[in-house]
Amino acid sequence: MITYRAISESEKLQQRLTFLKENSEEVVDIVAKTIGALTVAQKYEDATCAALGNTPNSGSFLEITPEYVQNLTRDLLISLLR
Repeated sequence: MITYRAISESEKLQQRLTFLKENSEEVVDIVAKTIGALTVAQKYEDATCAALGNTPNSGSFLEITPEYVQNLTRDLLISLLR
């Protein structure tokens, strides 16, 4: 007979934090590759950056600022914690 028990929110968070600690090199690699790809796209102002611009079809391009990198990193970590 299989029994189940509910996992509390704190246990879920602890499991996710443990995952991040155990896989920190991979997480850093994902963040670095993502930022690197966006930086290259910005440098060459290709369609990827145009698509990520603030206003579609306006010809504006995504600017990689320190704040953008910080927010992107935060969002990637949050998505990994879900």
